Amino acid sequence: MNGPETRFIDRVREVYTHRDRTLAELLEGRALPTAFVDRLAAPFLDPMHRWSVASYGGRPLPLINLGYWPGAKEIGEAQVALVHLLVGCAPDLAGARVLDAGSGLAGAAIILASHYGAQVDCLNVVEQQVCWSKDLIRMHGLEDRVRVHLGSACDMPFADGVFDVVFCLEAAHCFADKPRFLAESRRVLRPGGRLLMADAVATSQNYLLRWEWLAQLPLVTWPDWRGFILASGLSLEEERSIAGEVYPGFMQWLDREQPRERLLRRLVRRAWLEESGWRRRIGRLARLPLQLLSILPGLVRRLGDGLLWKRDYFVCVARK
Repeated sequence: MNGPETRFIDRVREVYTHRDRTLAELLEGRALPTAFVDRLAAPFLDPMHRWSVASYGGRPLPLINLGYWPGAKEIGEAQVALVHLLVGCAPDLAGARVLDAGSGLAGAAIILASHYGAQVDCLNVVEQQVCWSKDLIRMHGLEDRVRVHLGSACDMPFADGVFDVVFCLEAAHCFADKPRFLAESRRVLRPGGRLLMADAVATSQNYLLRWEWLAQLPLVTWPDWRGFILASGLSLEEERSIAGEVYPGFMQWLDREQPRERLLRRLVRRAWLEESGWRRRIGRLARLPLQLLSILPGLVRRLGDGLLWKRDYFVCVARK
């Protein structure tokens, strides 16, 4: 891999490694639903606060996505709904071999195997998530139907034409070489196989507006993705925006969980008590506005909503 691509992957690993957290804390809801927010916001939140964690088959199932919110009230419920929405774009998956590219903590793969009867291979470049995924798969008793591999979606360690479906939920924005990911997806799909993909996209080529506060990586636009897909030799069967069912619900839930005024008081108190000397305390307080911009969009709702106007969220189905 070249230098820029290596740095890109290192950034993904940094963002999606749950720093100073254990799997038990994630399952108890003592870490935030997604690693990137946990890394930024955990020091400023009440350590006793518990977030909603998805449950499946009576067992906890941590997922990493923004959720599909029609009818959902909690993040875990919305995250499971988004998995089902994307899976519903494919025909019957019973017995199908599925590659989950950018599989996170294998939550979607567990649903694919247990609910839909698929045989699933997970591919993830983040070592810690791979280890935790294996623990979660054992917890759900699916070792014979879900396998986890450490590797890049841009260089898939699989033979040609072995998968019926490549499933990619809210992960492709983290891939360093998106055209190569699509070429690799086409390579490993059987003739007639499908790529199911859902992800956040930019609506502008402006660098500042393309910057993704979730993954801290630049997005591409949907026309970019469409061009990449067609250039890869895949045919585009379906494309639709679900931004209205994703972003408003997520923002409203975030505001309910952590009201801006409560978190602001905690930030000020922390900044004042952890520093000694009035100059250092004032300096720490002066940095709070920047911290507020970088931690949670719900803290600055108007600005956060404004940024989301420059975001879309697309679901697509492409066929080999």
